[in-house]
Amino acid sequence: MVTYRDLCDLRRSEFTEAARGWREISNRGRIASEQVDNEMKAKILQQRGETAGAAMRDLSTLSENFLYTQAECGVIAARLDELAEELASPRRKLKRALEEASQHHLTVDEEGAVSYPSGKDDTGQPYEGGKIPAVAPTQLLDPEFLFGSALDKVPKVRKALDIAGDIGSAVSEADSIDQRYSRVFAELKTTGGLRVTARMWRDAQEDMKAAAGAVDAGDIPRGKSPAENAKWWGSLSPAEQDAYVSVHPAAVGALDGLPAAVRDDANRIALRGEHAEASLALQAHAAKEPVKYRMGLASQNSPSSAWTQWDKKRKELQSKFDALSQLKEPYAGKKDVPEDKQLYILGLDTKGDGKAVVAMGNPDTADHTAIHVPGTGTTLESTPGQLERIGKLQDSAMRHTADGESVSTVLWLGYDAPEIDTSVATPGRAHDAAADLQSFTEGTRVSHEEGRSHVTVLGHSYGSTTVGAAASEGPGLGADDLVFVGSPGTTAENVKDLQMDPAHVWAGATPQDPIPRLAADLTLGRNPAVEDFGAQPMRVNDGGHSSYWDDGQESLLNQGKVIAGVPATTGPYYTPKQVEVGPDGHTPVIKD
Repeated sequence: MVTYRDLCDLRRSEFTEAARGWREISNRGRIASEQVDNEMKAKILQQRGETAGAAMRDLSTLSENFLYTQAECGVIAARLDELAEELASPRRKLKRALEEASQHHLTVDEEGAVSYPSGKDDTGQPYEGGKIPAVAPTQLLDPEFLFGSALDKVPKVRKALDIAGDIGSAVSEADSIDQRYSRVFAELKTTGGLRVTARMWRDAQEDMKAAAGAVDAGDIPRGKSPAENAKWWGSLSPAEQDAYVSVHPAAVGALDGLPAAVRDDANRIALRGEHAEASLALQAHAAKEPVKYRMGLASQNSPSSAWTQWDKKRKELQSKFDALSQLKEPYAGKKDVPEDKQLYILGLDTKGDGKAVVAMGNPDTADHTAIHVPGTGTTLESTPGQLERIGKLQDSAMRHTADGESVSTVLWLGYDAPEIDTSVATPGRAHDAAADLQSFTEGTRVSHEEGRSHVTVLGHSYGSTTVGAAASEGPGLGADDLVFVGSPGTTAENVKDLQMDPAHVWAGATPQDPIPRLAADLTLGRNPAVEDFGAQPMRVNDGGHSSYWDDGQESLLNQGKVIAGVPATTGPYYTPKQVEVGPDGHTPVIKD
């Protein structure tokens, strides 16, 4: 229980110093986690065998523990700062009360009681001195009952009553704050031999929500430009920046214009919470598995409808869990992963089909940055396959860069890609995504550290429709090059609509690709690969709708050239041919 003496001796700076110490531990956790992931794991990935596998599992556990330490210690630091801030109010009240007591020549003892001297009242009648305990006014007996009508005639008694009430109120407020934070800090603890579980990460997310008041989310920019976001971030002290990442990681991680390392740091904390929820949901669903077969029935070899529905849901939950696991441990089971393959999570949203923005290589330091926008049917669960594609684009571009130049490739699934239904036949999703894609592209310019990165935006399938909408609307994309492959249309009728130099707009479509052949020139605009559209005809190899990433083929080679700032090899403009795609949906069947 807080006493008057405790409040007198209070030094709020001790709490802020403690917060600084916890924040330092949080930062050390972040640095240690990055060192484990980017240095220690990289070496183990090149090894094979059971020993290497065991070491990798131990390192993953260690990294997880360090990241958890970063998150929870960051919350503790924010809470300590919040505690210090809240205690300022009762401390000010006490200071004012003591100053007022001194001004009126009233004394305050070691327990906060206010003494008034004997004297004469306003009528000349003598009265004896006394002492009024420091209790909140609501706890004090009725002064009129204690002093009767004489109270109005003795101003010093009235003043002593007021000051004692102020002191009591300040102590009561401080005690209430102390009790509340005692409960808060009692919950922010763990046991020895730390091994972070999904439930612990879910608890950590709840800790962040509970600490939301410690760092005002209302100060985080909403709907601002990347430049304004960057200005806000730069105006914060390092301690304030750490507090925002610790308490509002998802909001910070979504801000275009902030450094990629900051967004990645924030989003990885948010990712742990999402991954934990997916893990726990999968476990809970597995516990509800119904009987698969009913013995004794003729149909016993066919799963029951209840089990079939359960299994469908299980697969959905498993797919989401696997996608988040891929982001959480992007190189599990892989070897020989170079440093430039480090992933930066620049956006994450698990609602609905999910969204993800992931860079391979740091776009803030890259000489060349490519932003790949995927198309129809792409969801969060598609992330592993899309990461493979941006990895191939990066490898292809690196073959054409000058010595010492670096390349970052970005998966931008920052929009709700249409499903295979009527939504794919309208440009609505593309127009809805245009402003967000413009913001992200502008953000890569704002956050770039030195010089000007060469930026290429690539759209595949309906992703090309989205890129076209972003390029043709408002301020456009401000990219150096655009690439369209397998496009059903870009919402534009001519390359001039894209607000780009036609010499830097590239388009390719294989005759075997059913999307340009069947969907272009209808509801989504012209096929950008035809001659009268006006774009550069980028040479592509034969193949289906996914052939643009075939290893060693012209489509991938030429996309890499454009990303590296080298003109692609041009080829014939798109001309429909009598071809079909094989049963696998990929291999062309060319008819004579």
